[in-house]
Amino acid sequence: MLNTSSALVSFNDENLSDSSLQLKTSHVEVMHEDARELLIFLYQDQLENDDASILIKDDTLNLFVGSAISYRGLKPVDGATKIKSSVATDSLAPRTKLKILGTLPFDVQGDPSQLYLPTLAITATPSRVAITVVAVDDQQCNDLISDAIRKLTSGVTVSWPNRALLERLELTYFDDEPGWLRSVQYALDQINFGNFDKIVLSRQASMPQTGGFSRTAIINQLNQTYPQALTFSTNNLIGASPELLIEVTQSHIQSHPLAGTAPKDQAKKLQASTKDQREHKYVTTFIKNRLLPFCQYLTVPDSPSISDFGNICHLGTRIAGELINSGRHISSLELLLAIHPTPAVAGLPQDQAIAFIQRYESPSRHLYAGAVGYEDFEGNGQWHLIIRTIAILENSIAFQAGVGLVAESNPLSELLELEEKINSVLTITSTST
Repeated sequence: MLNTSSALVSFNDENLSDSSLQLKTSHVEVMHEDARELLIFLYQDQLENDDASILIKDDTLNLFVGSAISYRGLKPVDGATKIKSSVATDSLAPRTKLKILGTLPFDVQGDPSQLYLPTLAITATPSRVAITVVAVDDQQCNDLISDAIRKLTSGVTVSWPNRALLERLELTYFDDEPGWLRSVQYALDQINFGNFDKIVLSRQASMPQTGGFSRTAIINQLNQTYPQALTFSTNNLIGASPELLIEVTQSHIQSHPLAGTAPKDQAKKLQASTKDQREHKYVTTFIKNRLLPFCQYLTVPDSPSISDFGNICHLGTRIAGELINSGRHISSLELLLAIHPTPAVAGLPQDQAIAFIQRYESPSRHLYAGAVGYEDFEGNGQWHLIIRTIAILENSIAFQAGVGLVAESNPLSELLELEEKINSVLTITSTST
């Protein structure tokens, strides 16, 4: 997430009850033909220096610059409510245009979530650009709006310098291969003893960071290679997530869980696999049971379809439903917390699988297999799974992937699947020397 130490207002779980500034907002929309690449170009310095975050999905780009209000803690729903109450009710921006960007960790009960309302938020579609600002007073809002429009209409020609991808060096895994395979076998033993239906184990690899690479080059490469994914850059993470955890649009909800993986040329074999079908069914049944109490109806297809992601493919199911009319709008964060982490990244039973992962997997996942996305002031929003990422650390670049273990799993086959997942990101974001 952005450096939120300079936020106008900051909250944590200890000061959620404190009174706060009532910030002002403003909003404007302008017609502009496909400004998405132009916006990345105009705000490249902020993106390169981690002073801005970006989400790109389908034909929509969301750019978030600066931090007006931030929250860090273990109560993200309360944190989002506090952020919303810190904006004056007479502000000019529509509530659906005020978007709270966030990252939630894998273990939402043990690691803090981070949310923030940006100073400047820009949403670009193929024909329109929407600009929303948050500041102390109306004059500052007007100045921010004017500056953003001035940049957008300056007539600048997009002309990229030579932007380098990562330098591909030798990968080093955090744990040795025999040790990881022993952990897999122990997990399978626990499954066969009847203690679990499924456990997901991940593995982290890293390579030295030599510097000289461009975040915007990596963002562009991921977006071009995986246009069906959510391309994102926030904090020290850059990634392309293929998996939608939850999306809320007024009363309509969607989820697109993935579970079951194979090389792309083995899609038919994947779809016929009893083992992968069972693994996938665990996930869809879990999500269905967790979302049903919030819904008038929920549609879950009987069988999954194939979802491509570069050199690999997944079994995926598109779940859709309509929220109950309870007198209040059920927020995207509430629904996210009802299902996260799903059996696609944790296992079953959920609590026991999380505990197993925390005991036998190193290093701790933190944001890996967490969630990234946004929620507007009406509770609409979308949240994607944090997978297929690179983490930019001080002296290294980290990659991480996981595999779902069920009774029929073979440790060596799972190892190969994990390496395929890491390579699906490594080969796109780096160049050989």
